[in-house]
Amino acid sequence: MQQFTPTFYKIGEWFLGCLLILYLLFPVFRHFVSPNRKTFILGSVLLLFWLIWPSLCLPYDGSHMVLGQAFVFWAGMMLSHLIGQKASFKPFVFCGIMCGILALFRVPAKYAALFFSIFILLLAFASAKYLKELPSTIRTLIYLFSKQSYRIFLIHHVLLVIIVLPTAIQYSIHPFFTVILYFVSCFLLSIALGFVSKPLSMLLKKILNH
Repeated sequence: MQQFTPTFYKIGEWFLGCLLILYLLFPVFRHFVSPNRKTFILGSVLLLFWLIWPSLCLPYDGSHMVLGQAFVFWAGMMLSHLIGQKASFKPFVFCGIMCGILALFRVPAKYAALFFSIFILLLAFASAKYLKELPSTIRTLIYLFSKQSYRIFLIHHVLLVIIVLPTAIQYSIHPFFTVILYFVSCFLLSIALGFVSKPLSMLLKKILNH
């Protein structure tokens, strides 16, 4: 429906329907997870579509459809399959850092989100490998942030569309500082949501138990 009408507050977020369809396709993707020639071919096709869709003059929004998100879904399955296996993750770390730098300074705005996505994806990949080797202070900060992940999931899109992006556009804020603003705002609002939701949840449980 995203291709025909805005769905933001109408029938639900576009990615919910997209995820349901991708979950239905999970058995197909699972067949292409173990590294082999077929994996390389499928991954190359999905990555190619993911990279070039911003430049295609297509009658639909490639980022808001199943094909546009298939590479991210498949890449996540690949990463979960590779985690724990003996492999050098240094090239992934280097690639991720370079993508993050390019997204900030050297690529057109329409590609910035794409490079940021690669950066975050590879950062997650590397952190799964090296998390235990990080200092305890950094691990504690990561743990505190990750505890808020579900609340951040609930509020991040509304925060981005209604507050962060309009503010960044109005005051011409650099993408680097926009990301920092977005990150901090998500974290603080998720904590506030936790304080509000906890007593309400307890009250609801008490009412339902009676």
